Amino acid sequence: MNPLAAIQVFLSMAKVGLIGFGGGNAMVTLVKHEVVDVRHWMTMEQFQEVLSLSYAVPGLSAGKLAAFIGWEQAGVLGMFAGLVGIWLPGMIFMMALFYFLRDFSNTWWYPKLFRGFLFAAAGLIAASIFSALPSGALTPSVPRYAIGILISVAVFVILTWKVGNIPPVVVVIAAGLLGLLLL
Repeated sequence: MNPLAAIQVFLSMAKVGLIGFGGGNAMVTLVKHEVVDVRHWMTMEQFQEVLSLSYAVPGLSAGKLAAFIGWEQAGVLGMFAGLVGIWLPGMIFMMALFYFLRDFSNTWWYPKLFRGFLFAAAGLIAASIFSALPSGALTPSVPRYAIGILISVAVFVILTWKVGNIPPVVVVIAAGLLGLLLL
């Protein structure tokens, strides 16, 4: 375990946590930028592989990515540094926001404000998905990414509207197997 590497992981993930809004999945693009482009701890291919694996288990991807990156850079200490770094700024911000807004919960604008936050978060998640695709992925010359996007839309529809009451784990496993066969 290298304490200096753990501190670097903490600072990198804290930077992502400080400027990343919209939750763990929305921060994936920022994690990629920090880890692949700035720090060069991973190649783009390695990052995409780890990101794909992170979607296979429950939880938000940014936290799982931060833990894995920390583990790779500084062992167990780095893993904890990555997790604390990515979540601490958001936790502090949310506690301060809750403290500030708790007196306004009965106003007319309070529910509208939070409804707007939900739509913004959905947009950030969609942006992170599209930015994680390789360049040129959305062109007609690469139809396999179109198939991947169709699989994503199908999973979204099935899970959002509970089509056939299929358990989410079955939908995710089926989408993974379908992607394995088609892509």
